[in-house]
Amino acid sequence: IILRNLRQSHVLVAVDTTPMKVRDRVALREELFGREMVILRGPKAYRVSTEGVISQLGGIRVGDDAFVIPKDKAEDALNELKKRGLRYFTREVFISQEEIRRIKAKSPFNMYG
Repeated sequence: IILRNLRQSHVLVAVDTTPMKVRDRVALREELFGREMVILRGPKAYRVSTEGVISQLGGIRVGDDAFVIPKDKAEDALNELKKRGLRYFTREVFISQEEIRRIKAKSPFNMYG
């Protein structure tokens, strides 16, 4: 119980995608955050989800182009953004596990919470 309420160091990252075309933005979001598809087979529908780079590193999406990631994994995430030549802004934040759970539950962006 105590560990859930301890605030740990995370990094809030906002990515600037304004110079990109809409098609490229959508592709970037799918690579970073994953995607969800609905497959129809006869009368049944199946939901298939794929994780993105940020989801695999333990980050959570908090906006269209923003995410929070643990500080020890932040360098890997920023390297992915650098490879794509994107401009980004970072800020260190302290968040507890309980707050992360609440963010995941309330955010329409998180498929893997």
